[in-house]
Amino acid sequence: MAPIRTTLSLAIPLFLAACGVQAAQAKSAFLGCAEPLATPLNPTPVFAASAAECADACTAKGSKNSFAYYHSTSVDSCVCSPMGPDEVYDIAYPAGGSCADYEVAVYVTRSGHSFVSQNKSRRHLDRMERIALSARDVKADCPNPLQACKVKNDEGYQCIDPQYAIDSCGGCINGAFGDATTTPAVDCTALPGVASGGVICSLGQCKAYRCVDGYTLQGNTCVKA
Repeated sequence: MAPIRTTLSLAIPLFLAACGVQAAQAKSAFLGCAEPLATPLNPTPVFAASAAECADACTAKGSKNSFAYYHSTSVDSCVCSPMGPDEVYDIAYPAGGSCADYEVAVYVTRSGHSFVSQNKSRRHLDRMERIALSARDVKADCPNPLQACKVKNDEGYQCIDPQYAIDSCGGCINGAFGDATTTPAVDCTALPGVASGGVICSLGQCKAYRCVDGYTLQGNTCVKA
């Protein structure tokens, strides 16, 4: 039997994340600043004294809270939601990394899915949130809702959530492990015109919030200007 190419320290965080249990070191990514009206309907209010506390609080709430919204001058200054900001409104990314008092700071949390804020973070998340096992004589066993997907140029598989995996959004990018059928999947970070850290995978669909120069944002898609 081929050896398992992972360690218990990697397997445990993945299993906990799949069960909705969050570690104290859970991270979030700053998406940008938006108008208050961009906040989705019926969010869950939580107490937070700062944008950073808001992001942490929404992360700790569970896997259904994919976004944190912080508006310092609002009665409910911090709210959590599984929904992203309304695509009708633009998402601005300030050079200083902070929003004005009249704006809502939007964060993508780590609850239950992976995301990318920069290349270094992506490599880190790949190590921390995936289990790679040898396929020979090994039966795929991924905790719900994760799916066993083939590893490129390897006989192993990796456990991902195709509903939120940014580089395998909607399915297994290299094919499902032990299954001849394939489900269409997209690497959201490779889409044309998408700015670094400006795209997420949500419910199996890529959603862009920032585009590079020469592209404009139209309905969460970067279109060449």
